[in-house]
Amino acid sequence: MLNAVRHGRASVTVAPVAASMLLFALTVGFRSTEGVRAEETPAKTAPARMLFDGRPAPPATDSVAGFTVVARDDGGPQVALMPQAGTFVVSVREGQKVDMELPVRGLRGTAEFRADVCLLHGKAAEVTLEAGGQRSQLRLSADRSSALHVRIDTASAESAVRLTTSGTDGPAAVRWRRLSVQTATGRMALPVSVTPANFGNRPRPSMPNLHEPIERALIEWDWRMQDGIGTPREPTSYQAAVRLTLQRGDALLADLQSRASVPAELRQHWQELHVRFDRLTKSQASEAEWESLWRDVHWTRRRLVFSNPLVRFERLLFVKWVPSSFSHQLTQYAGRYARPGGGLFVLERPGDRCGADSLRPISYRRAASCNRTSRSTGGGFCLPIAMSRSLRRRGSVDTLTDDITCTK
Repeated sequence: MLNAVRHGRASVTVAPVAASMLLFALTVGFRSTEGVRAEETPAKTAPARMLFDGRPAPPATDSVAGFTVVARDDGGPQVALMPQAGTFVVSVREGQKVDMELPVRGLRGTAEFRADVCLLHGKAAEVTLEAGGQRSQLRLSADRSSALHVRIDTASAESAVRLTTSGTDGPAAVRWRRLSVQTATGRMALPVSVTPANFGNRPRPSMPNLHEPIERALIEWDWRMQDGIGTPREPTSYQAAVRLTLQRGDALLADLQSRASVPAELRQHWQELHVRFDRLTKSQASEAEWESLWRDVHWTRRRLVFSNPLVRFERLLFVKWVPSSFSHQLTQYAGRYARPGGGLFVLERPGDRCGADSLRPISYRRAASCNRTSRSTGGGFCLPIAMSRSLRRRGSVDTLTDDITCTK
């Protein structure tokens, strides 16, 4: 049967057109079409398998704003992963080793793997990139970026890349970046991620205190998210972030100088950062130079913040509450949908460290106390209403129980 499509007075017969298309497909062959599609299919990665000293690594934490931690509580290695930025940081001590095995699918023909590495902390570390029986190895001993390359002439459809970090001379931390693969169709980034453990309704295990390099990576990641560097919505550049942070730091410095003295060394260093900014603005600075300045500006501004007399307190108290098993209002009890976990945590010496130790009081009726007249507390704080039932007040001391609403 012939189907016609009318356009005004004209009539176009489509059956011959369809027949011609079918004849062309049969002549060319579907096999060649599948071959073209297979060649154009980009490589894909699966979650990495991580080994600590040859044994399976502990479960990863949930990803929070794109930041995941894998850490052991016995002084073992620690890893911070930031797949969104194509970065992960490995912290090891002497004699320790971390292996990342990353499955890669869809490769055909010649493939070249590349990764940038940099020693962030310590005297030395050894790194290895291995794929298809080929390996590239470096001994890192300076705070500068190096690159690992491995070329495979006959990559299989199911390949694997192994990234190894070994501590050789005391504690060390290595930053891995820009893991990628070059094929005939171009270069493609290979993000490294892990599958978080599914604890269901069971409480999450307590995470050990982080190594200093992992703490710094966490703080810098928070700055990236605040500034919008690499974020999918409203992204910004290092240069724009540095300009804004300098402006905010100038306002903070002026306020501090009006109420208290600021160390001369800190003021001078802040002005030197302004000079570096002007110099990079006038030159064709690389992204690495802008990133280095961005990092220095943020760490110096952090020093300015903690030089403020208003934040010179000894400890901060946090109350962590695990959300219910489905979206629930904060002002209501979770009931049977509550999940175990959370608790009271105290941060000693804010600004010096990030490790928060759990408060495990003998009596839950007196978990912690806040003296209004004492400068050793961090001021007021508030507990979630869902955890509160009453407020007990005794003179100038507010006794926190599991029933407290809030204190000021």
